[in-house]
Amino acid sequence: MLLVDTSVWIEVFRKPSRVRLDKIAHIADFDDFDIANFNRQVGATVSSLGKPKAAVLAALARDINPQVDIKIFDKGVDESSMGDFLDGVDIYIDGLDFFAFAARQAQHRAGGDPRG
Repeated sequence: MLLVDTSVWIEVFRKPSRVRLDKIAHIADFDDFDIANFNRQVGATVSSLGKPKAAVLAALARDINPQVDIKIFDKGVDESSMGDFLDGVDIYIDGLDFFAFAARQAQHRAGGDPRG
């Protein structure tokens, strides 16, 4: 399973962690948690303020299942990292922000185009 954005974590990442799937995700997020994330993002807590989102979510998954294999892309994804990001992935879930045009174009060029 592949996760692009922290906002979709709650349904597609937490539940597989609980049923002990040991190889779950590639997580990409270049951002740190901020107070503005509290209303919409899992992992946004007082203790996570200023911490990298991808690392916080990986820690949450490992608290559920210590055996989980997670690859973190803490600089997000771009043309140079998209191939590694999609490598070995069976399912791609696009959680890119609307305005992330360069990342989405890199994803399409790398073969992750959901349209074919």
